[in-house]
Amino acid sequence: MAQALTQPAPEADDAASRSATVRFQIDLPRAQAERFDALMRECELGTRKELFNTALTLFSWAVREVRKGRSITSYDERSESLEKVLLPGLAAVAARGEEAAG
Repeated sequence: MAQALTQPAPEADDAASRSATVRFQIDLPRAQAERFDALMRECELGTRKELFNTALTLFSWAVREVRKGRSITSYDERSESLEKVLLPGLAAVAARGEEAAG
């Protein structure tokens, strides 16, 4: 059964929420920054922050699923094949889960 992913509600735009924010600044190689902006356009997201929040939502969900002992896969409906998503961060979470279970 498909599970919907939802992003956290945007913070209220008041003085208290602005003082509770943390600013992130990252340096990216030009090619990676171009990939970031291309994804933003392809997904019709208005800002880099929206893309970051979307990516964070997806990765957070993936971590929760791996903690439950599940794997993250891509399903091709035409060929009915599965491809497992392999990311170092998810592998680390899975390894900790196996240690706790073992």
